[in-house]
Amino acid sequence: MESAKTTFPVTAQIGTWKLWKYDFLSEGTYLAPKHLVLLPGLDGTGELFVDFVAALPESWTATTVTYPTDRFLRYADLRPFVGSAVPQLERFLVVAESFSTPSAVWYAATNPPNLAAVVICAGFVGSPVHGWSGTMKALAKPWLFRLKPPRTIVEHFLLGQNAPSFSRNCATHCKG
Repeated sequence: MESAKTTFPVTAQIGTWKLWKYDFLSEGTYLAPKHLVLLPGLDGTGELFVDFVAALPESWTATTVTYPTDRFLRYADLRPFVGSAVPQLERFLVVAESFSTPSAVWYAATNPPNLAAVVICAGFVGSPVHGWSGTMKALAKPWLFRLKPPRTIVEHFLLGQNAPSFSRNCATHCKG
């Protein structure tokens, strides 16, 4: 007679923030989620996830959220896009690219039952320049953003030396 497998959660918390939640079978086998919900960067299209999704194992699935690109929306207006993209019965991970970080953190704070983790990619929740904000405001003048940085600097400092499809994606998504 086969015994029933029971699961039990292991959760780490700091204050009210749940940092991670793993469900293990009683034998110690991790029940890994197999679905990703991908939140796009500032372009709102999620097209930069194409190569990433193609590289996923066949047993994994992904839902790429897209935001409207024909109008500007506040973060509060983006929340329904995140909530409607998540699976209701399946465990999943949220992967937030830069601009979508606040949306991912907001969604995680609602404590959805099937959310296994939030991965923040090139984003931050709080300001990374607290003591530098005055200096940054003084330097960040409109003329500065009209300058085109050399491509090698962009590749090296923003993407790293091993960015496999930078040229293709840059030609599609970057103007200039």
